[in-house]
Amino acid sequence: MKNPSCKKANTYIRSDSRDLCTIFIKVKLLNELTHKIFTLLEPSLVKYCQIGNLTGNKLIFITANGSIATQLRFQSVDLLKKFSQDASLKQIQQIECKVRPATTTLPTRLEAHPPKNMPPLSLTTAEMMHNIAESIDHSTLREVMKRIAMRTRQKRGMQAKE
Repeated sequence: MKNPSCKKANTYIRSDSRDLCTIFIKVKLLNELTHKIFTLLEPSLVKYCQIGNLTGNKLIFITANGSIATQLRFQSVDLLKKFSQDASLKQIQQIECKVRPATTTLPTRLEAHPPKNMPPLSLTTAEMMHNIAESIDHSTLREVMKRIAMRTRQKRGMQAKE
């Protein structure tokens, strides 16, 4: 059963899609900012922070821990002076630091102890997964999505009774 109001997944993935156009522009801007700003930062800080966002005249850094955020805060006045000398960074007048600890240990832990079984899906979720699978042009991905959609609570319950 197909939902006529659902768009195909490929319409969102196309680079000329109106829905994603603004996101692609923002990603490109943040990439360019990252390259320019990281040349102005101390090399010891670069690997522990990333550019989170630029909203208006405020630049948001995401840092790995409070120590890096504190170091950036102490350097913010000097950074703002450097930004004012670059025409493409001149609009930045505030720096905000947010701490988001790195989650690099999580995938390693999951690899060491993979989940035993995927929990069963509700019928609604399974139907939605099946509809999404039908809209995907990539055959391998479509088949994987269909297999996932087959893992429903009803099916598991029926297997247990047999």
